[in-house]
Amino acid sequence: MAKGTESISMDDMDRVIPRPDASDDGADLKSLDPDAMKLAGMGYKQDLRRNYTVLSVLGVGFSLTNSWWGISAALITGISSGGTVLIIYGIILLALISTCVGISLSELASAYPNAGGQYFWASELAPRRYANFTSYLTGWLGWAGSIFTTASVALGTGAACVGCWQLAHPDLTIQPWHVFVSYQVVSIFSFFFNCYGKTLPLLGQLTLWISLVSFFVILVVVPAKATTHQNANFVFAHFVNSTGWSSNGIGRDPVGDWMESNRS
Repeated sequence: MAKGTESISMDDMDRVIPRPDASDDGADLKSLDPDAMKLAGMGYKQDLRRNYTVLSVLGVGFSLTNSWWGISAALITGISSGGTVLIIYGIILLALISTCVGISLSELASAYPNAGGQYFWASELAPRRYANFTSYLTGWLGWAGSIFTTASVALGTGAACVGCWQLAHPDLTIQPWHVFVSYQVVSIFSFFFNCYGKTLPLLGQLTLWISLVSFFVILVVVPAKATTHQNANFVFAHFVNSTGWSSNGIGRDPVGDWMESNRS
């Protein structure tokens, strides 16, 4: 059952959804809450207060899936494992795949508007024999994914803070414990900040605009201020392999290659 809801009978419908009085000839049906009607049709009543607007929800969702921030935090990996070819074409490919996933999730959310999300959908759509296990596994995988994502974002933010500190103090030599402490500070701050939820809708909108504006500012300023530029062939067709593997496509074991070449 969804969090924040409780099962109701059809006899409680009139209490959950105010219905127009029979004496009110021509009552405006548009005044009824459509969300409450959908929940009542599923056997629930609305208990939680809705303080998020569409823009606030969009801001929170965008913050959770902020692709350009995630790419910038791990940009060095892409540069050494393919270069601009991997980054440009990889973004296009993943954007197409993510769009397909988003459309599928949107259809499920529209058909089954339940706070449980994926684990509820898995329970409803899986064969009855495997529904409980599928729902249980989906819920645990979703929880684990949220933990790993939170740790990754906190670590990226902490590393960025340490890097900014080093820009102002060039003599600083970054140690692993610097990043670890910064990571812990970001995690603790995020925990206490989220305990006070009244500002989260406004913060969602604020972070949405900050992220979009900063993306376009960086996209324009960095190429404009760069002293040198690569040609189009290097950007769109040159594959960079600095991983240490001999193959650009499939990694091979260098120790195994050395043993094979020295086998008598």
